[in-house]
Amino acid sequence: MRLQMQKKMNILRKYHIDEMLRSAGEKGTILCGISAGAICWFNCGHSDSESFEKEGNWNYCWANEMLDIFHIAFCPHYNEDGRNSFDEMLAEKNMMGLAMENNTAFVENNGKQCFI
Repeated sequence: MRLQMQKKMNILRKYHIDEMLRSAGEKGTILCGISAGAICWFNCGHSDSESFEKEGNWNYCWANEMLDIFHIAFCPHYNEDGRNSFDEMLAEKNMMGLAMENNTAFVENNGKQCFI
């Protein structure tokens, strides 16, 4: 699945959809995503997608080379079991991280950021 995510990002770039998304966001269009869909807006994301390839052997990985609209690492579902590996994995990267629990949202509006 991590590779599938990379393939999806490559398709976005091949057809310049990444540029269209950035442009739409700059014009005020709401860009959103849930779970893995939220990871794409960040530089990289803490992903459990490798677990599905390995039949339930929960192995978290980085989904890298995302759209990088926000130059930070992102972790959805931080309140779920096993997500503490985000802290350990983040220590190996030279960037800030954002970990969000279920039923929360990160909002950026005109350069101002908040959480709801």
